[in-house]
Amino acid sequence: LDSAALDALTDDARLPLPHGEPDASVQAGCAPLSAYLLDAQRDAATLGALRVPAHVLERYAPALDLVTRHSRRSCCFTKNYTRYLKGTGSVILEGAGFEEPLPSAKTAQTLEKLQPRFFGIREIARLHGFPESFDFPESVTRKKQYELLGNSLSVQASFQLFRFSFAFYVTR
Repeated sequence: LDSAALDALTDDARLPLPHGEPDASVQAGCAPLSAYLLDAQRDAATLGALRVPAHVLERYAPALDLVTRHSRRSCCFTKNYTRYLKGTGSVILEGAGFEEPLPSAKTAQTLEKLQPRFFGIREIARLHGFPESFDFPESVTRKKQYELLGNSLSVQASFQLFRFSFAFYVTR
């Protein structure tokens, strides 16, 4: 919305600016990440290939955004996901239990036993709302697939934003 449209909104109609963790009521309305992830047992070989290497944990553990299969949020995935680790997307702790809190000290030693891994291509595509039938041509490298998904927008989120914007301007 432009500044004139924002000024026209009353304080009651303004949405709060995002900061920190999403509110618990917002998270409760979201499906857990497990709804979008590959099956841990059936796809163990694929998921094993996505493990964060020990030397990467040694250097970047404190900068990682950590989630579990039971989490209801993740960071935005950028085109540099898996190549750079600061602010490019979340890492899943496969070994974390349902009620187990995330480690407060993010060190390579504490994270290694929780089996951190990157999200896979299919998982990110699901989070973006791509249909299961969507697939990249075989000629597109894995690196390029991450780049393309990182530059994409969720169709569902875009639809909701357009719907909100359209409704706002039509009612004015």
